[in-house]
Amino acid sequence: MNRNKAMISIIVIFLLITFFPLKWLFEQNKSLYDQIEHVITAKDSDFKELLHIHADRKRTLAFYTTNKSELCVVLLKKKFHGYSWGAYINRSSMFVGRELSWQGSESQESDIHLLYGVVENPEITQILLISEGSQSVHIIKKGENAIWYFIAESSLKSPITIQASNKNGKTLYETGDAEFWKQPISHIYPQIAYPISLYSKGCLFRDSLFVLIILT
Repeated sequence: MNRNKAMISIIVIFLLITFFPLKWLFEQNKSLYDQIEHVITAKDSDFKELLHIHADRKRTLAFYTTNKSELCVVLLKKKFHGYSWGAYINRSSMFVGRELSWQGSESQESDIHLLYGVVENPEITQILLISEGSQSVHIIKKGENAIWYFIAESSLKSPITIQASNKNGKTLYETGDAEFWKQPISHIYPQIAYPISLYSKGCLFRDSLFVLIILT
């Protein structure tokens, strides 16, 4: 009898010990989208739909729409258990009346160098950032919405030049200065060809205006 009671006590203790770790594990296994939606809705009452989550070693960004037809981008903070709200990066209209929209945002503190926007022309299948070495962007489609984004490793280069095309390679949208980026790199950044000039010249990117200024 005493032995049976001891066994029951051991089982009860074991169940109590394992309950909370199992509960924590269950929370961790919740959909990432569910976790982040919960964080956003607690902060933004206009939240409508989560379109995409970008997560890497440096940052986690969420792209979502609102009931006011806005596209919002927010920075989230990774915690030991889930995520917490970080900060707004930007919010803008989902409808701009042209093939493609674009916005830029940079934060040295958060190491964010972001270009993004809305794809309104459904024929657009590829977007190249000519000013970033003709790199392709991420195009995200969800339901009736389509957005694009690109995160650079360092400060965005100016003049920002974007080219969008269809599946046949026909250019449907272009902005910026493509001719500028066809120049030899020594013409674009003279200090690369003549390093000694770094003592008298330098490049400064103004984050808010994306203007390249050569200091003399």
